[in-house]
Amino acid sequence: MSYTVIDQIVTDNSEPPIPTGETVVELDTGARIALLIRAERVPVTNNTLVTARARQIDDEGTTVADVDGTPIMSEACYTAPADVMDTLTISRELARAALGEPLTLGEDGLPVLPLSSAFCTALNIRHCIAVSAQAGVLELKSLI
Repeated sequence: MSYTVIDQIVTDNSEPPIPTGETVVELDTGARIALLIRAERVPVTNNTLVTARARQIDDEGTTVADVDGTPIMSEACYTAPADVMDTLTISRELARAALGEPLTLGEDGLPVLPLSSAFCTALNIRHCIAVSAQAGVLELKSLI
């Protein structure tokens, strides 16, 4: 794994810096990420909907923003019939995708959760951080 789970963030604030349910990890790059996985039942279809959200945070637990003030975060959902795929497998694989980790392979050598490369890239917080570093106004005369 190229991340470490952080058990607790200590701040000077009396408020807890990380909402209940979020897990904080530190990537091998030093970036801190708050990761939330939420599962719910979709009433109309009775399918399971799992949402993964990853956001870059500072030492106080506040979401980091790019130069334009846009939060550096990613979020994606996956839905499946509960009898086809269990919630824990979906949750684990979405967490891995959100942290930029390789998906788990089954005995057949294929990912246990069929996520497209475009889906994984969009959810990958490492990709979001890299793209956010390119945000902002460019000095056009130096480009032409």
